[in-house]
Order: sequence, then C-alpha cells, then structure tokens
Amino acid sequence: MGIRHLYTNLRPYARPATLEPDTKIFIDGPGLAHHVYDQCFCAAATPQSSDGDNPWDSVIPYAVLQDGVIKYLRMLEGCGIYFDGALPPSKRPTRISRLEESLGKLRTFHASYAHTLPQCARGGGGGGGGVVEMFSEKAVYTPKSSPLSSPPFIVAATLAALSRSEYAGRTSTVPGEAEGYAARDAIATGGVVLTSDSDLLLFRGDGGGAGVWGVVMFKDVEVNFSTGKISTVLFRPDDIAKGFDLELAFLGYLSHCDPRASFSTIRERCARIAERGKSGASVEGEMGRKWREFAAGYAFPEGDGGRLVEPRIAEVLSLRGCVGRKKEMFLPMLWEDTSRASAWDVGREVRAVAYSLLFPGEMSLEEISRRGHGISGTPVEILPAREVKRKLNDILSESRQGNWIARHVLRQIVGAFATRNQPPPNTSILESCASLLSGGNRPYITTTTKKQSASARWTWERIQIFAMLQAAWYSLLLLSEVLKETTDTKTRLEVLPIETLDSRRFTDALPGVGDRGLVKEVLAGYFEEEVEEEVEGREAEAKAVEGAPEGEARDGVWKEVGGKARKKKRRGTMEEAEVEATVIGGGNMFAALVG
Repeated sequence: MGIRHLYTNLRPYARPATLEPDTKIFIDGPGLAHHVYDQCFCAAATPQSSDGDNPWDSVIPYAVLQDGVIKYLRMLEGCGIYFDGALPPSKRPTRISRLEESLGKLRTFHASYAHTLPQCARGGGGGGGGVVEMFSEKAVYTPKSSPLSSPPFIVAATLAALSRSEYAGRTSTVPGEAEGYAARDAIATGGVVLTSDSDLLLFRGDGGGAGVWGVVMFKDVEVNFSTGKISTVLFRPDDIAKGFDLELAFLGYLSHCDPRASFSTIRERCARIAERGKSGASVEGEMGRKWREFAAGYAFPEGDGGRLVEPRIAEVLSLRGCVGRKKEMFLPMLWEDTSRASAWDVGREVRAVAYSLLFPGEMSLEEISRRGHGISGTPVEILPAREVKRKLNDILSESRQGNWIARHVLRQIVGAFATRNQPPPNTSILESCASLLSGGNRPYITTTTKKQSASARWTWERIQIFAMLQAAWYSLLLLSEVLKETTDTKTRLEVLPIETLDSRRFTDALPGVGDRGLVKEVLAGYFEEEVEEEVEGREAEAKAVEGAPEGEARDGVWKEVGGKARKKKRRGTMEEAEVEATVIGGGNMFAALVG
C-alpha cells in the first residue's frame, strides 16, 4: 500500500532506461486498474471541464476502462498480472483509514452540493459519450481530478476484461498481496515489476535469480508510438541497497515509524544503528519485534494464484476453514448520499446466504462499510442450514425466470424502503433501473435522448438508488462466487457483467413497456404487502375493541389507501400515485391485487 515519501526519497537513485522487447514484465493488477482509469479520465477531460463537474456525469464507463486496459497491455509484453486475494491483518488500520478518507470526500461533496448538483460539461468526456482516445499519438491528456475517490468497481472491471482476453492465462488472483508474488517472480527471472506501489522497492533479491531485477512505476512509463520503444526510470533495489550499505526494508521501516522525518535523518539513523550493531551494542530497541514483524511482510510468498475472483470476494473466500480468525468483509465504498441510510442495506439477505454457505457453525461475520457518518462493522448473522437451503432455493428458482435480475434488484430496493417504513422511490427512477438491468444497450447521448436526459439529471435520490442497485448487483456476484466455491458445478448463478453498471446509461435510459410493467409489478407487491399488514392490524383492533365484522375493517383500509393514492396524485407525486391508483383505485381493489 506504499510508504509515505519512499518513492520521492529513492527517485534520485533510479536510472533512465529503455525496456527491451524481451523484458519480462510482472504487473501489479490493482495498480494497473487505477493507472489506466486515471489515464482514461484525463484523456476524456476537455478544456471546458472543471473539478466542479458532476462526478456521476464525468465518470469513465467501465466498458471504456476495459478497452483501455487491453490497449495498454498490448503496448507491453506483459508476463504476468497479479491481483490481491487477501491482505494481512496488519493492513487493517490502513484499509479503514482509506475508507474514511473516501467517505470524507463524499461527505464534503454532499455538503457542498446538498441542494443542487453541478452539471457536467458534456462533449468530449468518456462519460459524455465521446470516443476516448488514449495510449496513442493522438491522445491528449488534460490534467484533471475528481472530488471523489475512484469508482468502486474499477478493479473488478479490469479483472473481467482480462478474463475474456488473450491475457486470461497470464492473470491470477493470488492467495495474498499481489506485490509479493510479482516481486518473487521478477527476482527469479531477472524481470521488471510494473507497479504504482513503492513497497515493491523493499523486496530483496537473494542472489539466486536469473539476473538483476527492477521496479518501474506506471507514472514513469513513456511510449514512443513511432518506434514502439518504452522508456522509463528504472529502480534496481539491490544496487540501491548496496550503495546505502543497508537493507532498504529497514529504511522503509524507519520511514514508516516516523513519516515526518527527513530522508537524511532516516539515513543517519540507519547508519548509527548499523554501527552499533557491528560493535556488539544492543539494537533490540530499533530492530526488535516490531521490525521483525514489518520485515516479515516482505518475505517471498509461497504457492501460486488461482482463478480470477474480485479481490474483496477472494479475501472472504480465503477465510473459509480458518478456525478462530475473525471473519470480516470489507465492502466497496459506494458513491451514495451520506445523509441517508447505507446503500449496503440492500442485498444483505443475499450476502447472509453467501456467508452462511462459507462459514456454517459460526455466529456471525462483520461487514465493514459506511454507517451514518463513519466507517464501522455491522454483524451479519450466520443462518441455520435449513434456512440457508430454503433461501438459496428461492433465489435459484427466481433466477430461472425471465429478466430475473431486474426483478430481483427492484424488489431488493423497494424492500429496503418498506423495511424503513418509507414510501417507495420515484417510479421513473425505478424504471431507469429496470431499463439498465434488462440489458438494453442504448446509446449514451443521441439527438432523440438529449431532451430526456436533460430532464433526468442526477439528484441525490437518483444517486442513492443507483448505489443501492450496485449493492444488490455486488451481493449477487458474491453469492455467485461462493456457489462456485462451495457447491457442485450444476449450482450456478449468472450475474450481469460489470459493464452494466454504467451511470450515464442509467440517467439516459429510455424505459420500454416491459420495464414499466416490471416496475408496476414490483410496486403492486409493495402496496399489497403494506395494505395486508394494515388490514391485519385493523381487523384485530376492530374485533377486540368494537367487535366490528372483519369485512368492514378490510373495506375501510382499502378505501383509506385508495384515498391516499388519489391525494398523492392531486399533490403532483404522479409516478407513485399512478401505481397505487392503478392497482387499488377502483372496483374490487383486493381482487385486483391478488388476481
């Protein structure tokens, strides 16, 4: 995850180099995802765009990122691409800190635009529908930053692109941190690690490799598209360590312990400790238990990578069979409305089924995500085997129906509102969800959609529903991967590809008749359940207090709810009222619902 100032301090000791065509390159997968996304983001920026743009409009679609990843790799002769499968417990504070930092940016943005969101300068941006020219002589990169952290699924999108490309056989999700495996294999073959993580500089060759290995940072790579040559700044960690007459890992350790100290101070401290050690003096205080624990993180890992799995999911899969170890799931940071309940409330039941399949007999698992204005853990109860089987069968049965994912996600979203005793979301937003999830690949912006998209600008309600949609999708992805791990090959759950989660297709959606019908179906179920609960309460009250016949109580409730629907329509909340009035507004309302 990098050590503060380490790259800056060691940069003067790197040397310009040209990578030969036969250079074996070992690539840090998460670093690749973030680097290519940043390049796409800058390539899509226009002179008119600014940091005040709406991030949901200017975000790079996952499909554009995927194209960029493959194009970038084709400039190289990549030998291996590694993705994290699990991070050590020692990295937990850093992970929490990064989540808090991301949440802080989201809260700051929300506070600045609580009432009116900025409008994106449409035109050349990837989010605006223009073609993003990148990694070519024509590419123009306009420096630009987003007020928010990276989108939540860029690593998942990168993995998905690699899994169906010519690089699938050279990509793996490893059992631990990707950097250790990349360093190990580069040292063994005399290759080069391509990364954005300065931690790679702290690994040490043992002299038994095929040649001198090196480290290259993504930001230092320059490609001459006329000649195809790749020039860069190359770090040789073993040579740098010899010049310092000290172990770079120890220098990194002291930098980690005192990040505010200058590089010259750190070097002097290292030299004094080394001299005392040579003279026989005790250096246990400086090179004691904490140093040994730090150094253990830069030992070479054993084993090889497995199938391609999204890193957070791979990490929770790796906990299977680990007796006595705390079970945690770090959920991605969604771009959501921080004044509302967490979008991760959606899909919790599905995730509970997945965790229960992985950890039968455990009490609970803790999910780490946003809760209110902070990052905290929320226990998820491990279900009994019989309940797991019943709920899983329900999901698998549902998956055999047409357009099942759209129906499932809509029910999950509407169900979350029902649990909180809140009215369901705006119907037009739900129709956008249905259109997006039904697989209708409509163009981003065309002459016919400009008017519609202008009226469907982002609002905080729309942002929250889109985040809830992503939470429901990711919950299904988790369950799908768990089923591959725990059941026979016949039990499979197909999930829509990551490219589906496209923010601009969500706002620019043109729902069809089927989408609108699906929303009405889901909302009818919501109102039926709402009224049935009210009916049961009224009937019990009438029977106990007044002795009124059950039919009268039922008729009274239906008239009241139908009246509420008509009042909503008069007040102008047309979408919600339209569904209510349609299903319960006239005639035998109960028969209309259940029939």
